[in-house]
Amino acid sequence: MAASFGAEGEPINKTALLLELQSRVRDLEGVYLTIVLETTSDWTHVSFNGMSILEMGTYAILDGESSIYPIGSYPPPFPNGITCTGIQLLKKARFDETYLRILFPMRVKVTNATISMLISKGNVGYTTVTVKDRNENTVGVYTDAKANGDYYSWPNQVGEHLNLMEFKIAGSELSN
Repeated sequence: MAASFGAEGEPINKTALLLELQSRVRDLEGVYLTIVLETTSDWTHVSFNGMSILEMGTYAILDGESSIYPIGSYPPPFPNGITCTGIQLLKKARFDETYLRILFPMRVKVTNATISMLISKGNVGYTTVTVKDRNENTVGVYTDAKANGDYYSWPNQVGEHLNLMEFKIAGSELSN
């Protein structure tokens, strides 16, 4: 393989050049937003479609920290935290309606004309998802307070009933 040389005849460090270009592209692409999740349900899952998370900021639990397992600590298949596909939270006790509010700042790449989020939750309480742009402007507020009284729902239970609500945001509504 032949060596590459720059304009001054110096060898080019291709790895360093690639890393620099990737860094510059990363600075140009992506939309900054914050997901504010508020819930009194004993479990909540928010699935993302139409966007991929490029970078996560530091989450902040503003209320109800003692009611949930620490982020990332509950064993699979339902670990508390955020993944590239969504946010999942499980409280320590069934039927726990303690108010929980967490901020999840992130930089995302919008991959479709619209971003959709699907909220699923237990049969108690409500879940509200607020999406804010980089300037803290509210892009949307979505609440799911549905409950099915037939039986109690707990994540990954056989015969689980999900209380579902989907909402969409036009990618153009999010500012860089």
